[in-house]
Amino acid sequence: MQGTQVGGWPAAHARTSYTLKNSRGQAFPVLSRMWLVPRGRLMFLIGMSGDQTGENVCEQEFAEVLESIRIQK
Repeated sequence: MQGTQVGGWPAAHARTSYTLKNSRGQAFPVLSRMWLVPRGRLMFLIGMSGDQTGENVCEQEFAEVLESIRIQK
């Protein structure tokens, strides 16, 4: 995990790669990103997932969504 900020608040960030398989035996390589934003006794957990490679990795789209998040006091 690495430290970062989300919506102007301190946060932790993690990325993980894994393969999802369905009951038909199809496999789907996934890259997930998670941000944890502590807020007193509560926390926000923000998660985004896409393909591990290719145009559906969605890094730019996810960065834009993350940048748009505002957490009020």
